[in-house]
Amino acid sequence: MPTAPQADWRKEFGLDGRHPPSLFTSEGELAATIPQAHLLRRAFDVLGVDAVLCVDHTPLAYFKVVKRIAPAAVTELHRQFWNHGGASLLILVTDDRVHIYSGMTPPEPATDEAAPPSEVESLPRLADAERETTPLIRNSLGIPIGRHTGRGPSQQDRGGEKNE
Repeated sequence: MPTAPQADWRKEFGLDGRHPPSLFTSEGELAATIPQAHLLRRAFDVLGVDAVLCVDHTPLAYFKVVKRIAPAAVTELHRQFWNHGGASLLILVTDDRVHIYSGMTPPEPATDEAAPPSEVESLPRLADAERETTPLIRNSLGIPIGRHTGRGPSQQDRGGEKNE
């Protein structure tokens, strides 16, 4: 699965403003003082991830940009990801789709009828679908969004009354 150049994927996920220690985009950003630096280095080396999203110094999701999804390659990548055990989610980003895999499900190959059991979701990555996929993905990653602005929970979302 060769890597495809897709610079905007971080913006689509709402990660473009994040930096270490919450988002690592290269092995070079991992100082020896970073918690779990060795684990994160292995994610870049062994899995070839493009980014690691951390919450409270704990890896939550590994992102890998790929040209296309090849079932045999995904099965092998998921096996390595599962054995690595560093994050809960593996997110593969292609030109037109986002595939989310669980690190809690043992690796099994896909069948002709179905995706592997580890695939949590496969979502379109199209400009028209951005309003659908971005809130779902951002919510699953714990990135708050508001109903109307996409900038954070509104006063009503937090259960309070809006003062006017």
